[in-house]
Amino acid sequence: MNAILITTKAYREDDFTFVSTRISYNLANMLFLITISGIGAITALLSNGIIRLFVYFTADVDVFLVLNSEVGISYYGVGLISTFLYVLLFAIAGYVIGMMIQISRLFLLLIPAIFITFTYLERLEMIVGFYFLEQSFLVFVVKVITTILIGSAFILVLSNRLEVRR
Repeated sequence: MNAILITTKAYREDDFTFVSTRISYNLANMLFLITISGIGAITALLSNGIIRLFVYFTADVDVFLVLNSEVGISYYGVGLISTFLYVLLFAIAGYVIGMMIQISRLFLLLIPAIFITFTYLERLEMIVGFYFLEQSFLVFVVKVITTILIGSAFILVLSNRLEVRR
């Protein structure tokens, strides 16, 4: 939601008091999205302990195995990186959608229509499976980073079509 909100006209006008060019505007917004993705990933990973405590005190079943399962540091590292990449992927997708809507209000109707069409044609399952069902962590990282870089390049190309406020 933040990625879509920062592309609105009010936020753009506020940003231009600090940021003067379209490239620096986009880079500042991308750094913001990276920062909030990192904070979100850390928060999600740390909430695991709170969830375990909640289950321990509220569940009627024996959760001894769940609470005492020991995992290595690599488990947390993989979890942190994958959560960060997923949050950043969705943030960049939201930013691209916001930029498309800034270019033309027609995209406000077109994007949900594409989403519904993909769902109806079962192409959405294929796209979701492409990212969420990957068995190799390295291949997953390459897929997501490539998509993020393509989305970022697309944002830079789209934003060149918007006028620069003087």
